[in-house]
Amino acid sequence: MHIGAQNLSDEAYVNVFKNYQKLEKVIDTFMARSRRENNSQWCRSLQGKDFSFCTSKNDVYDVMSGNRYYKVNACSYSRHRTIEFRQHQGSTDFEKISNWVNFCAKLVAWSKKNVLQAEVTSIDEIPFLTTKEKSFFKQRAEILR
Repeated sequence: MHIGAQNLSDEAYVNVFKNYQKLEKVIDTFMARSRRENNSQWCRSLQGKDFSFCTSKNDVYDVMSGNRYYKVNACSYSRHRTIEFRQHQGSTDFEKISNWVNFCAKLVAWSKKNVLQAEVTSIDEIPFLTTKEKSFFKQRAEILR
């Protein structure tokens, strides 16, 4: 799923990757087991990547070693001017799709002015989701337990 990034500042773009990394373990709880941690060659974990020195889109690309097969793809920017979120499994379920698209869009919007200072450990700690949205992802996590 691609989100347009052509109007994102370098700082906001870097923040998306920093924030996703700090959210990743919680996001894993509401994804299929095949899309968690490093269980899929098509969406590798961001854990262990050092974004602390990144100040530009190119810096993020370098950290990702030019490999698009991460949960968040930095390679899509050079070709499409997007950030690609690869972690969610394919689905035809509207509710799952719309909630994932909304999650990613809100993450990008929130990252324009914010960066998480610590790893998020529960769905309730996700700062950009409403109570209703958190409830949906908690239900998904329970189903996928």
